[in-house]
Amino acid sequence: MSSSVETEYVQIVTLWRANCPVAAARRCFTDLGGPTFDRPQIPSPASITTSNRETKLAGAVWIRLQIDGIAGSAYQMGIDPACKTRRIGSVTQHLYYPLGYGLDFVLPLVDSARAIFHRESLSSGLIQFRDAEAPLMVEIPADTSAGWGRFDLENTYWVSEAI
Repeated sequence: MSSSVETEYVQIVTLWRANCPVAAARRCFTDLGGPTFDRPQIPSPASITTSNRETKLAGAVWIRLQIDGIAGSAYQMGIDPACKTRRIGSVTQHLYYPLGYGLDFVLPLVDSARAIFHRESLSSGLIQFRDAEAPLMVEIPADTSAGWGRFDLENTYWVSEAI
């Protein structure tokens, strides 16, 4: 990984870790240098009561961060052959929640996670995030979901290469 890309990823992960609404123990970013992660267990229905429902279910939510550079997206920002180049990337947060309990406990987390990258600027403006996309509810095949639903929260950004 080149140093400019490594710096880009470190800054994005740092922003995410500082603002993620999901508890640190329930954040998966192993592919980006984070600690090993094991998917949590869904609370048993018998342990969920009316008084602890929202807290217990929100506490079961977990999130995975994915950063992708978009190959071939680089273009020059001017006509001078030595001018800076801009390229595009994408950050996706996969937010997993227990199925069968409604969405009231997860929607505030979706909104908070979505706001992390919305119109953010990092590295003195060299990394610029665009408007956050609308959350996408993903249908997971029943044989692989094991009781989890998922929202994908995507945000594209561009990077001005420093020369």
